[in-house]
Amino acid sequence: MIHNGTSQRFEEQSAATEALRGRVGDIDKFNVKSTTNVHFDTGKAELSAEDKTGLCTAGSAAQATENALMLVVGYTDSTGGEDFNEQLSEKRAARVIDYLQQNCGWKPYRMLTPTGMAKANRLASNETPEDKA
Repeated sequence: MIHNGTSQRFEEQSAATEALRGRVGDIDKFNVKSTTNVHFDTGKAELSAEDKTGLCTAGSAAQATENALMLVVGYTDSTGGEDFNEQLSEKRAARVIDYLQQNCGWKPYRMLTPTGMAKANRLASNETPEDKA
């Protein structure tokens, strides 16, 4: 639930988050038109100017697609503890959503419930800087 375009109350959504984690593993079952990656510095949740531009470009493309919904999932690398990474991944997802809504005109009703995945379902080993990115 979006609260006036501010950060989400993720702790209230733990059941929804767990359900989403199960579905994200089966993402190939959805009709995904595109994905956009946002990269954050280790331990940070600040968007770069390049990422801001990319988010608005992705938002505009999705806006032009009838019935498009957007799912934002925050991730972290393996640096830091589990609790820290969970909170950081949630902050990252919230930061992206806030930016999309406040600066790119994305409508809240076209946004699926966001979640932080911390380091779950990672695509790489996290053993090298390239994998962590």
